[in-house]
Amino acid sequence: MRVLIVDDEPAIVRIWSRIFRKFNVEFISANDGASGFAAYQKHLPFLVVTDLRMPGKDGLYLLKKIRERTSEYPL
Repeated sequence: MRVLIVDDEPAIVRIWSRIFRKFNVEFISANDGASGFAAYQKHLPFLVVTDLRMPGKDGLYLLKKIRERTSEYPL
């Protein structure tokens, strides 16, 4: 299983990283919605954990882009 963590605060990314490491879950991280979407397209994670409020492209942007890409799949 692969998880994508998207947050502009390094401390939050570290906290999530520790949690996922504890359970031997592979993770990748990004610091804004645009780089998060690029990471999503490259790695196709099973789960995305994102902050909603970030400078530049925020978490809502990221979720919208992921939904557009996966619109052929039902929720």
